[in-house]
Amino acid sequence: MFKFKVYKKFFKPFIWWLTEYEMRAYLYLLKAGLSTASQLSDEASIPYSKVYEALNSLERRGWIKSQEDRSRLYYPRSPKEALKRAGCVWRIK
Repeated sequence: MFKFKVYKKFFKPFIWWLTEYEMRAYLYLLKAGLSTASQLSDEASIPYSKVYEALNSLERRGWIKSQEDRSRLYYPRSPKEALKRAGCVWRIK
């Protein structure tokens, strides 16, 4: 099981941009790289009924990408790029 509480502290200033499930999904993808919705649901403790909602929202906002395959694989954009797409106005090095 992914222990996202450690990473949640790093993302605390950005929590207001993401729902709890979106944050869990994004942080898990940062750690795992590529993942299916089913794997993400199990590992990040997101109910399967909510995982696609979170993934679609993150993809629509530009935080993650997906690739079509037999089963769709999701992967994160870098935090720098994700925050830039979220409209972060301060300089990120």
